[in-house]
Parts: sequence; C-alpha cells; structure tokens
Amino acid sequence: MDGVPLLQMGAALVLNAGFAWLAGAVMARRWLLGCPPGLVNRVLPVLRRSAVLAALAALLATGASLWAAAALMGDVSLREGWVMLPTVATGTEYGHMGLMAMAAMATLAVLMGTRSDWLPAAAMLLVFALARGCISHAGEMGVPSTEYCLEVVHLLLVGVWLGGVAVAAWIVLPAARRSGIAIAPYLQALSTAATFALAGIVASGVFNACQRLDSLSQLTASTWALALVAKLVLFAAAVLLGAYNRWWGFPGAGGDGGARAMLMLRIESIVLVAALAAAACLTVQPPPG
Repeated sequence: MDGVPLLQMGAALVLNAGFAWLAGAVMARRWLLGCPPGLVNRVLPVLRRSAVLAALAALLATGASLWAAAALMGDVSLREGWVMLPTVATGTEYGHMGLMAMAAMATLAVLMGTRSDWLPAAAMLLVFALARGCISHAGEMGVPSTEYCLEVVHLLLVGVWLGGVAVAAWIVLPAARRSGIAIAPYLQALSTAATFALAGIVASGVFNACQRLDSLSQLTASTWALALVAKLVLFAAAVLLGAYNRWWGFPGAGGDGGARAMLMLRIESIVLVAALAAAACLTVQPPPG
C-alpha cells in the first residue's frame, strides 16, 4: 500500500475521533449545568484543553485529507500532490468544502478554548458535518440528497455516542469519583443520548448497506466487505457494553459501582475507536458491485 491510502485512512481516523471528542465535550458542557459547582470547576479546565487539542488534530487531519485527495485527483504521488494542493483547494468544490471544514475546526478551537457556553460550538460542529458530508462519497449523490443527509446525520450521531462515552469515561466520571459527587442526572442524559444515537446509526447503516450490497454473500467477497464486517462486529460489542451500563452500570454507579461503570465506559470507548479505524479502512476500498 502506498502513501496516499495510508494518509487517507489516518486522516479519516484522526478527523472522526477528534470530531467525536468535540461532540462529547460540547454535550458535557450542557449536561454539567445541573451538576455541583465543585465538579464543574474541576472538569471544565481539563475539558477545555482536551477539546482545543481535538479541534487542532481534526483541523490538521482535514488538511491531510485534502492533500491525499489532490494526489488522487492528479493520479500522482503525495509529493506531487502537495504541489497540486493549492489548486485543488481553491479551484474545486471538493477543496472549497474542505476549506470550510477547516475553518469550522479552527473556529471550534477558539470557541472551546475561550468560551464556556455550548451553543456556538454546537453550531460549528454542525457546519463541519455539513461540509464534511459534501466531500464524502454520499456527497457525490448531490446536495441535498437522501444519501448526503444520512451521511451528515450519521457523522453527528457517531460523535454523540463515541464522544459522550469517551468524555464521561476519561474526564467526567473520574473527576466525580475523586470529588465524591454523585452524577446520576449526567449519566442518565448520556444514556438517553447514546440510545437515540444508536437507533439513528442503525437506521442509517442499514440504508447504506442496502444501497451498496446486492446480497449478504458480498460480505465476504472483497476487502471492503471484510472491513465492513469487522466494523459491524466491533459495533455490536460496543452496543452490548452500552446496554450493560444502561441497565446495570449506571444505576449502581455509587461507591464501588462507579469504578465498574467507568471501566466499562472506557472499554466501550476503545471498542468504538477500533470501529472508527475499521470505518477508515472502508474509505480506501471500493465497495462491491
């Protein structure tokens, strides 16, 4: 495999993971409004720093994806694609949408680093998702089209699920346990959001599968299909972990139960990142048919 597909996959993984973390950070700011001030004061500085880093990483990854696209459009190496990058960025619709996505991420970095309200950042996340949808395979079907709209919704919902789980697992719940603060309303909000996100992800995923697969036998017919199967297996594992937390982990999150819930959330976040890696592999493999 040469450098262009590797850059594509790496950029897609970093971009989607950064976007998800930002979505989780934005939701955490909203859900923390009902929490004790002591927890808010402990969590917000860490949340702010991590969100700025995530936005900068996603910004760089978006630029890297434009670089890879320039090389693909010219059917040249990455070195030659670098020379073509300014022309692609300023002279094509793909480049215009990529620059819009980068501008949205740069704005997010500023908002997350300087402001504590969540609505402006949520608006920038939506702008990024709309621009990102335009330069996806679904965007080739036209804007707006059913495929494009589902791609945008899918990106947002994945961000809600993975980001909400990751931020809770690695920042909010550890801070609450150190402070001895119960955060049942926060965990309930996370559980509700993840459930709705899961329903939307399943619906959009089934639609996409029906669009690209003519039969179930194609699930073993190509590298693309094998990557899809890996993604589905990891997705199913994350669903089971999420179900455990919803029905058993979160209700018993006081005392030692909080440690178990935190551990399960961390495992779930790692499994979801692995699913993102499988999804990144799909971006460089042609679907069957």
